[in-house]
Amino acid sequence: MGARKMKNTVEAHLKICKELNLSPKHIKMKSNVLEGLMNSAPEKTKLTDWAFLDCFRYLELRRRDEISKSTYAREARILKSFWSWAENSGYIEKSPVKKLRLPPLPKGGATVGCIVQLEDFSRVRRHVSEDVYAALVCIWGCALRVQDLQRLREGDVNEKDMLLRCRDPDRFIPIPDKATLGGLYVVIAALARNRGGFVSSYLHRKIIRQLEKAKFPASSAAKLREAVIFRWGLLGVDPRNIKKWAGFKTFETTYKYLPPVPAERPPQTGLAGSLEVSTQFSPVRKEWS
Repeated sequence: MGARKMKNTVEAHLKICKELNLSPKHIKMKSNVLEGLMNSAPEKTKLTDWAFLDCFRYLELRRRDEISKSTYAREARILKSFWSWAENSGYIEKSPVKKLRLPPLPKGGATVGCIVQLEDFSRVRRHVSEDVYAALVCIWGCALRVQDLQRLREGDVNEKDMLLRCRDPDRFIPIPDKATLGGLYVVIAALARNRGGFVSSYLHRKIIRQLEKAKFPASSAAKLREAVIFRWGLLGVDPRNIKKWAGFKTFETTYKYLPPVPAERPPQTGLAGSLEVSTQFSPVRKEWS
């Protein structure tokens, strides 16, 4: 076992990582780190050739490459986990980096450029069109992407169970209140009236232009969505639900938008907060009233 080749061991380790359904991004990072380690000392082809100083020298070279502290800390953990796995699998007697002191990981949490409050909506309402305001209400209530708004159909709204179906990825999002429900119908009606114009103009250029005019904290629909996900974290919503509702593929992505520690609940009712939509749209008559 001690004569096992380094390359074969790395390949076996990455194969197990894939079988454990680790994220492709994490597996790619593992592959890059371990390949970099092997390339730093190509003459060391066997596991038993490696010593503590070899691994430490590689990490020091990476530090001199001016990588971020977060990347350095993660790469050090990847090296230590690989050698620990090799030891536990019986390929080596003792991990060469067993005494390596891991640098602390930077505190996680979202880097949110804006915090949106309910009073911001009352101010922005005077400056934007009714369709744009309805789109903002939908994003605030369900953290929808622009592409989710573009694909809205009346059949996607389950008014009885207060659920909204979104596609790509296929998921169901709870509709928090009647205001969000009304906003969804307003957007659906706008899409039915002008499919191309609403998508290209309102949901991209016009939204940004009108938000700038109103001095809204979120400069775009995407920034508002990020602020909503961050607010869900403040409300203490389960990260598993946030991952599902937001349509994220991995928890790694989810935690980028969440606060680092739980905070006190904001003094607002409901999941999305209480908003009003003045324009009433009847889903039964399918017309403006």
